[in-house]
Amino acid sequence: MAMTKLWKFLRNIQDLNWGQSVEVTKTGAEAAKAVLDLAKAIKEQKPNVQNFKPYVEQISSLLDVFNSPLGQITKEVIPFAPIAITILKFIIDATNKEPSLENCVLLVSQAAYIDSFQDILKQDSELLQKIDQNREASETLAFQIHKLGEQEFDEREVKKAILYFHESQLAESFNQILQQRLQEAGLSEAEAKTFTERVARHTDENMQDALVEVGEKADKLWKWYSAGGKEKLEKNLNIEDYLQHVDFVTSDSGWLTDKNTRFLFLLDGFDELLLEGRASGGLKEFLEQVEQFQKDRLCHHQFLITGRPLALQGIERLLSQTKSLKRVELQPMDDSLQQKWLEKWAIAAQVNKSEFEKFLQACPDEVKNKLAREPLLLYLLARMHRENRLNVQMFAGTDAIKAKIRIYDESVKWVLEKQRNSENQNDNSRLTGLESEDLRQFLTEAALCVVQSGNESARVTMLEARLKDSNNPAAKLIQDARQENTSEKNQQDKLLNNLLTAFYIKPASGDKGGSVEFVHKSFSEFLFAERLLKSFVDWITKVNKRDFITTEVMDKQIYDLFGYGNLTPEIIEYLMGLLAESSEFHDVERLCQLFRRLEDFYFRWCDGEFIDAEDANLPLIKKKQLREQLPERENQLGLRQVDVCTGLNVMILLLELHRYAQQRDELKNKIVFYPCGQKNQEGFDRNRLLRIINYSNCITVAEFPFKVGQFLSKVNLSDADLRQIDFSGADLNGADLSGAYLYLADFGMVDLSYADLSYADLLDASFGEYANLSGINLTNANLIYTYLAQTNLKGSNLKGANLSNAILNEADLSDADLSDADLSAANLSDANLNNANLSNANFSRANLEAVVWNSDTKWFNAKGLHEAVGVSPELSQDKAFAAAVSLSQGFSWVREGKIKEAQEAFKQAQILDQSLRNSAEFWNSICWVGCLHGYAQGVFKICEKAVTLDPDNKASQDSRGLARVLTGDLVGALEDFQAVVDSGALNYSNDVKQRRLRWIEALKSGNNPLTPEELEKLRQVEG
Repeated sequence: MAMTKLWKFLRNIQDLNWGQSVEVTKTGAEAAKAVLDLAKAIKEQKPNVQNFKPYVEQISSLLDVFNSPLGQITKEVIPFAPIAITILKFIIDATNKEPSLENCVLLVSQAAYIDSFQDILKQDSELLQKIDQNREASETLAFQIHKLGEQEFDEREVKKAILYFHESQLAESFNQILQQRLQEAGLSEAEAKTFTERVARHTDENMQDALVEVGEKADKLWKWYSAGGKEKLEKNLNIEDYLQHVDFVTSDSGWLTDKNTRFLFLLDGFDELLLEGRASGGLKEFLEQVEQFQKDRLCHHQFLITGRPLALQGIERLLSQTKSLKRVELQPMDDSLQQKWLEKWAIAAQVNKSEFEKFLQACPDEVKNKLAREPLLLYLLARMHRENRLNVQMFAGTDAIKAKIRIYDESVKWVLEKQRNSENQNDNSRLTGLESEDLRQFLTEAALCVVQSGNESARVTMLEARLKDSNNPAAKLIQDARQENTSEKNQQDKLLNNLLTAFYIKPASGDKGGSVEFVHKSFSEFLFAERLLKSFVDWITKVNKRDFITTEVMDKQIYDLFGYGNLTPEIIEYLMGLLAESSEFHDVERLCQLFRRLEDFYFRWCDGEFIDAEDANLPLIKKKQLREQLPERENQLGLRQVDVCTGLNVMILLLELHRYAQQRDELKNKIVFYPCGQKNQEGFDRNRLLRIINYSNCITVAEFPFKVGQFLSKVNLSDADLRQIDFSGADLNGADLSGAYLYLADFGMVDLSYADLSYADLLDASFGEYANLSGINLTNANLIYTYLAQTNLKGSNLKGANLSNAILNEADLSDADLSDADLSAANLSDANLNNANLSNANFSRANLEAVVWNSDTKWFNAKGLHEAVGVSPELSQDKAFAAAVSLSQGFSWVREGKIKEAQEAFKQAQILDQSLRNSAEFWNSICWVGCLHGYAQGVFKICEKAVTLDPDNKASQDSRGLARVLTGDLVGALEDFQAVVDSGALNYSNDVKQRRLRWIEALKSGNNPLTPEELEKLRQVEG
């Protein structure tokens, strides 16, 4: 086969009469300069032989330009293709002979390759920054570039470059040079290899343009193109390749039966048999033929047939009964496989791999960790990213749910409108006979059916019924597919399968009776949320200028939408994200109208209006419908199931609208949901939620916490009666349970962080292990005997809480406020008390074995600390703790009348903690206890000292007022108590404040309010 050199063939054209050769340049830099100068000369003038001579003879090939700094090449605005075109035209004019096709390709490929390099590098600013733009090629590489000009290529390989340059030997040789050059400039081997492959692929485009331009001057080349030479060449080369690699074919017409050769036949896309006009029976026939062929004793070949599984619906039996056909499923990609896919995509699609990777990293976790692991969906994302339907900029300033919604919305639009476009027409419409709007409605109804069927799959009959009710044209398509006429039935079957396979819907796993599910669950969740939003808009849009859709119609639609299946967190997340983005709800009043209508339904449902109805019983209507559509679940579909599902789903919507509104200033006073009604208002029923929970439990035990529990964060249940309720696993983060009656309630694995349980009765309530109560407000809560072992109470407010006999071993109470709490007989072994405020807490008989504490743990003024058990030697020797124990002991002796012992204990406390000598709080404590137990006269000076040390401390002034009353100074006492009340220092407790106000009224009348009975009561409640 004839061989041609890359560049030196020019010098062998004798008719050009180049003349005597000049000395060839010695360095790569000079050769590079010669190429650049030649390009400039061609751009600026019309050269002749003498103009060419200094350049052509110094250049080993046009790729000599890669000896120069790469920054210089990218900065030049001179195109290189004209060099090849001009030289070829010059040869034709000077010799009156046309160069061969091979010579044309050799010249044009060099220029096209350099132009491709310029184009791609200029567009990739990130890559341009990585390379050293000022570094010249090394001497070793310069020598390799020089030798490239002498390399020979056979005619077949040169022709091959016309069709697919990137697979030719020319590309391989050029890529070796460029890859080494890029690595010298600072790129890694992988980066350099990927970039050169992109350049080679882009060269295909540049070459075609240049060859056509040359062909206008070269008559033979022009005729070759016009007569379809390119197509014939491609066919011939393919045949040559085939014959070259499968030698036996040339001599054996029975190559399929040759025992020495085995073939693996890859038949891609069996579902296309349906999309291109074959009925479902055709696919079965085809697979049977494959099966018979593989069973043949002379057959030793294998077939791998790929496609979407929906097309197999109806012929699964054939697959399950034969051993010759095996069904396999693609698994999600791992990291390494995904990387390989991305690398190949970058080459095949001629895109920047790193840009798509940046996009994936910016995607929400569900998209990048789940969808992007599915080959089909990864391709969908990649395709839309390449077409700029999806990009990183879409996510700027958005949260995760908005980003997901934009991805899914664009995905659905693309599948409906762009996926199968050809020749300016939408093939989806052509194949299914439906418009995009009808197709989208079809998808949302399919999603609704999947959710109502239990979030798994839906029967096609169910979908058909819903579409029929909505007058969607797809219903007729499904209905026609059931008719008796075989040929027409096959045609409609084909259309139905077109409809399903085109939109990422697949047959349900193991189903043989016509059920479908979405290829990824998130698509059905998103589309169902879209379906719900449409109904929301209908409910607040006036049918005429005055009236909204009637309450009766809306009630029926609510049962239709929510009568079976539950709203999952994923669906709700999409729904609220869509609602926030929808222009229909930018008007505050429209959202308030939606809330009011749903709330009205909720309260009527609570009263049993619908299940007790005698005429149009909506639960009964929905039950009958579902039993027809889901006969396999007949035993699970009763009136109560439908009614409970509907009510709980509406409750979830109200909880979400409440939470949404509370985050927005313009809504938080207008949309407030109280499941029991608003406290102290007409309609408040503290037992309402208790009845709802018990009603739902008649379906399944723990039905309420399972379906609604995860939506209860920030719920307002103030003063609700929730005795013995199981809240296991619920999210009560930030919930208002103040004053609630929670006797024997179960809070196992519940998130109660930052919840308000102040004044709640939690007697014998169980929190289980690992419940999260961090930041919770349990001020004055009743927690007697409560099980809180290993509970997270970090930063919680337990001020004044009654934790007597509570189980708190291994609980995290770090940063918690336990001031004034009753911890008598509580088990605190191994509890974390770092930074906890324990002042005034009662530790009588509390178990402090192995507790964790630090220097910021506040023990001061703790009562009964001297009676605590299990105190370690390390803790007992801690000065702050020891001082608090002495003070606690002293108070105990005051109560027992052992004044001298008490005085010694107080002195010991000051020795252990010298800061107490100047502590107003220390002296105020002694003042208060002394007054309560009959020693007001003896501690009066101590009371004065406390006020002097901290005049702004109203607690000290309150104690001094008590001392003044008990020592007969009623005027001074009135002055002190009035100042304390006016300062607002007593607003933390209405009982304490009212008590002082009664004293003030008595003092104003000249009476001593502290009778023996009053003083005894004071010792009990404030002692």
